[in-house]
Amino acid sequence: MKKNSFKELESMIIRDRKDDGTSIKEQIQTQVGLFRLIGDIIELYGPNMPKVLQGFISKSNAPALDHDAHSSTE
Repeated sequence: MKKNSFKELESMIIRDRKDDGTSIKEQIQTQVGLFRLIGDIIELYGPNMPKVLQGFISKSNAPALDHDAHSSTE
């Protein structure tokens, strides 16, 4: 009877693998935490973003101040 090299390789990989899934679980928890942080930032600042953008637009459309005209003469 022939030996199945793939079955032997599979059993060797399973035997040598010492990771019980904790590193994968930690990676998933880290990613979930990152997405939660991004979601919290969007939730906190999202409603105010139109006001901020409107402020930037209105300031960019305002005429430039002439600093020489407003400075005091000595």
